[in-house]
Amino acid sequence: MKITEDAVCFGAWVALSSCKHVLDVGTGTGLLSLMLAQRYGDGQFTAIEIDPLAANRAEQNFEASPWSERLAVICGNALHGEFIQQKLNELWSRRGSKHTKVDAVVCNPPFFHRGTAATGVQRQLAREDSHLPFEDLWKKAIATAQPLKVFLIIPADRKLEMDEHAQRNGYYLHQATMLSGVEGKPAHCAMLAYGKGQVSVDRTELYVRNDKGDYHEKYLKLVEGFYLKR
Repeated sequence: MKITEDAVCFGAWVALSSCKHVLDVGTGTGLLSLMLAQRYGDGQFTAIEIDPLAANRAEQNFEASPWSERLAVICGNALHGEFIQQKLNELWSRRGSKHTKVDAVVCNPPFFHRGTAATGVQRQLAREDSHLPFEDLWKKAIATAQPLKVFLIIPADRKLEMDEHAQRNGYYLHQATMLSGVEGKPAHCAMLAYGKGQVSVDRTELYVRNDKGDYHEKYLKLVEGFYLKR
């Protein structure tokens, strides 16, 4: 799977203040965890990936990074709560961690409905929502982790659906940034932050490119730490 501008934008957008242990659900090849490890030098990042080939590539990417000691991969199904909790406990024990809880969950979940977009087994795992339905993401993966914060990027037209799942599981929308490919065009993605308490929602818009086709100033400022040249 190629790296998309949306994924890079999400990794630069997530705000992990006061979060020590972060769980990256459905990491793919590890991009999100790598970006967050670069940004937050005191964080520990555990990535979960169901596809063994992608998990192996993520592990290779982690080992080749300057932050390898703070990155780990679990190959398994994030919906199998007891298995994931066991693996987390083993990992924390090896690290000698005194702080043994998940502070935040980050996830770029698959969102296409079955058969509508993805071909090939690996591509289906990465993109079809039947492998990580929004409802199960909250009821199983997030419910097991019990984080204080949850960060997600999803299609803009499924935002209200995600808000409903969050509220049914005791979480409320805290921040929503609607991402559009071109200034003036409808948003195609929603970057969402949820927390335990109800607050006034911070709502913003972000554009990848301006109406002239150049990268938007705000987008460049957000992602400037992750590109060698623009």
